[in-house]
Amino acid sequence: MAADTTTGEDLRQAVRRRYGAVAASTTAPPAAAGLARTLGYSDQDLAAVPEGANLGLGCGNPVALASLRPGDVVLDLGSGAGFDALLAARAVGKTGRVIGVDMTEEMVAKARANAVKAGLAHGERPRRRPRGRASGRLSYRRRSRWCRWRCP
Repeated sequence: MAADTTTGEDLRQAVRRRYGAVAASTTAPPAAAGLARTLGYSDQDLAAVPEGANLGLGCGNPVALASLRPGDVVLDLGSGAGFDALLAARAVGKTGRVIGVDMTEEMVAKARANAVKAGLAHGERPRRRPRGRASGRLSYRRRSRWCRWRCP
């Protein structure tokens, strides 16, 4: 049996390429709505987000479990095209904030475009992070891309 020479960084790059290609697609996979329903999303949830926000990549329904209230701050790690973040933004309202973090520029761009389509305030660009000693958390944030928006 041949030894696997794939490194962790090779794997991350492969995931980024594939995930970025999904973001670049102009249509959602046909099974996306069915998968969302299986995870507990309602037809109302699906209708509340713009076409292309639900890519069928989710693995749960965090908004249904979160008991969000107006004014809450939500951090959505792995936010993809913004499906859960957009639903959360409606729940936290004008006084709340939703921050979506994703590993690819393509997904962040798609989430920002979906926020505009949904009538939410524009996303903010990441601020420059300080250099120096980096904890694992700071290092992760530097490699990640993020956006945030509020309800109008």
